[in-house]
Amino acid sequence: MRNLSLVALALGVILGVTAACAPAPTPTPVPPPPTAVPKPTEAPKPTEAPKPTAVPPTTAPTAVPPTAAPKKIGGELLLYSCTLSGEPWQKLVDMTKEKLGVDLKCLDMGTGEMTSRVTAEKGNPQNDVNFGSDSSAHRSMQLQGLLESYKGSGWQLLPANLKDPDGYWFGLYMGVIGFAYHPDRLKKLGVEPPTSWQDLLSPKLKGEVVIAAPSASGTAYTVLYALISMYGEDKAFQYWKDFDKNVAYYSKSGSEPAEKVGLGEYAVGIAFTHDIQTRVDKGMPVKITHPKEGTGWEIGAMSITKGAKHMEAAKAFIDLALTPEAQSLHPLTAHRLPVVAGVKVPPGNYTLDDVKIVNMDRDKMGTDKTRLTKKWDDEIGAKR
Repeated sequence: MRNLSLVALALGVILGVTAACAPAPTPTPVPPPPTAVPKPTEAPKPTEAPKPTAVPPTTAPTAVPPTAAPKKIGGELLLYSCTLSGEPWQKLVDMTKEKLGVDLKCLDMGTGEMTSRVTAEKGNPQNDVNFGSDSSAHRSMQLQGLLESYKGSGWQLLPANLKDPDGYWFGLYMGVIGFAYHPDRLKKLGVEPPTSWQDLLSPKLKGEVVIAAPSASGTAYTVLYALISMYGEDKAFQYWKDFDKNVAYYSKSGSEPAEKVGLGEYAVGIAFTHDIQTRVDKGMPVKITHPKEGTGWEIGAMSITKGAKHMEAAKAFIDLALTPEAQSLHPLTAHRLPVVAGVKVPPGNYTLDDVKIVNMDRDKMGTDKTRLTKKWDDEIGAKR
């Protein structure tokens, strides 16, 4: 992989600010393709995305004066959506136990399951912290009265555009959408590596593309909202209906497409670039491109469930997760970009300056999530 130097993470947002994975469900068998492949509708010409300014300008993060070591709280803490796995997860578990005396547990799941569980458990919460998924999912839960407000030391470390102003969600990491492709499989199909959204409509890719469902995955919802931001809602949905002809199946996990391509089962997968890079680290024969028209990006976030049974521990964990020590777990092991200052990002990580990003209205992305994912289910998902 090429070495890439780290640049200012949030496009001038914070000086020095520089840089998730459920077991793959068994896909539903894809029905045999029709004998005649209809010619795909040409993707509408997108409006020109601005130079990387997706994150609104703001001041550098506020420096928080040194404080005494956190007190040992004890007990346990249950997270929904684990974000980290393997060695980095174990390091976070050990760090939480050492500094807070808290036993950290997690049920890993996609965005759709996380929000569904928290909604169903309203008034009798079973978890304490929602740890991961795009900030739009947390914003949606906030609007439903499912989250607890907290403005501690971690909140103070974040710049204004990477947190909720009232303390209902907190930025955790950042990432960009990329295309994972299998060189040998594409060569056999006679297809060049995709470098645009238009390329994904090629009839030669019928049944060869994997992506998650927007209603189940924050990754795929980020793709949907990026398309809407470029083309407008009507044209974006028409594009996806044409694109749907090439989709082998829709996964529940946003990172699964990268895994399937790495295994050589499909030619192209759409996922966050950091999830593709972890497959490259494993030695899988997968490579990465980004759409030249512009790509979607996320603020991976975390939040406290309203009425959490271990509220003191939940608040202390939020502050711990935003320390440089905990933040370093993201770029060093998962290729995600950190959201606080003082964290080094090693060479080989893609940053926001390496791709053309779409100007996305993050607040509207959250408030429109329920309506847009239902529309996708009704018009596309239900017809599979």
